Amino acid sequence: MARLVNSAKKGLVIVGCMCLAAKICQAQNALESQERLRDFNIPTEQNLIPDFGAAKIVYPYIQEDLDDADRMLGRYDKNRNGFVDQDEIDIAYWRSDPMETDFDRDGKLNRSELAQRMARRRTGGASSAVNRTASKFNLFTPPKVPAIIAPPANVASSRTDDRRSSFRSGRSLAYGIVSRFDRNGDYQLDERERRGLGLPLADIDKDLNGIIGFRELDDWSENQMEAMANDLTDVLPSWFFERDHDSDGQIELREYSAEQLTDEQIKDFSALDSNSDGVLTARELLSSRAVMGGAYSNEKAEMFAPRSKITSEIAIDDDVSIEKLQVQLTLTHTYLEQLEIIFEGPNNQRILLFSGIGGSDDNMVRTTFSDDSGTKIRSGRAPFEGTFQPLAIEKGQPGFKQYQGQRSHGVWKLIIDSTRSDRFGLLHSWSVIITPDDNEAPRSPTVDATASGPTESIAE
Repeated sequence: MARLVNSAKKGLVIVGCMCLAAKICQAQNALESQERLRDFNIPTEQNLIPDFGAAKIVYPYIQEDLDDADRMLGRYDKNRNGFVDQDEIDIAYWRSDPMETDFDRDGKLNRSELAQRMARRRTGGASSAVNRTASKFNLFTPPKVPAIIAPPANVASSRTDDRRSSFRSGRSLAYGIVSRFDRNGDYQLDERERRGLGLPLADIDKDLNGIIGFRELDDWSENQMEAMANDLTDVLPSWFFERDHDSDGQIELREYSAEQLTDEQIKDFSALDSNSDGVLTARELLSSRAVMGGAYSNEKAEMFAPRSKITSEIAIDDDVSIEKLQVQLTLTHTYLEQLEIIFEGPNNQRILLFSGIGGSDDNMVRTTFSDDSGTKIRSGRAPFEGTFQPLAIEKGQPGFKQYQGQRSHGVWKLIIDSTRSDRFGLLHSWSVIITPDDNEAPRSPTVDATASGPTESIAE
């Protein structure tokens, strides 16, 4: 009887081993099949099935896009109703017009529409009718010439009243005021919040409720800026007045060029005509960084190790003639004398900004380098907050003036050499500050597949 039991047990063990071996074989076959599928480059990211009741799908989205949409709802949906409403759209910063993905035309953005906005950015604008793989190469294709939308005949010679507030207000003065002083997050300024601001309540508070709403402040600031723009002849570039042949304070497309218009000039005009009404106004030029200049920044913090060298980049798309250039940076390091900092332009011209200075002192805070400064960097003390000459000037080397007359378009670099350092450091941010030549209108940049890298930080 014992022999029979032992034989049965051995039989069960053998059967169990055979079953286990079969399962292992099946798993191996599944893995081999999966690897064969991968060899044929079958994408692992799949477009998601839209939620029930979602708007029409123009830009198929993946889980990554949906996650980004959820983060945007968490950030902008203040009343937690599942949408980004018009008031919430007005107070946020948008890279492009957010209503471009308002497919159901209800004046607000739902989760699906936000996900499609992110999918559109990710794929370079590829719609459901375009192969997703092919959209990866959109950076290498020439841009289409934007169409010039001619204004109606009855307003062809008058300033436009189309302010497109939902897109524009993210950068408006009103946005800056409200974001700074609105303590309770309701997009308006009550008596306590506006105390000491000097705002003219009677001129702004149109509904007479004693509260300055965001839209009221936005309208008032726009009217003030419009009035100021009409009297800023010393600020606007000289070419604006030279091309305004009928002296009506704006430039129509026919006035933009004295000769026959080229495709490049049409692109230049379109880039400046922010509301696409077919005329350039003083306010449009004043709000254009390509015309008035400004800072192009890289705000992505980057750590550098001892005995190392890092290069941080800013890719500038605007193509303007440079009149003046400055560099500003902020970094953390506890022995500045061990660092060397070099600035390099798109044509590989280098400028020594800082080297062997600062002793064992710490940090640089909004340190600005300019040829025009009367203070040598060697004369400063950490954290070097202010404006200083680059060390290259003191050494008799070329400074920023070598960039005068060159074009802004291209990749600009900041090189931090810590090969003599035994400590870690952190570059928080840096900027290229450009003053354009006001005698020359900016040009639309050409597509450059090699000009990549971080640019200024932009929210959705």
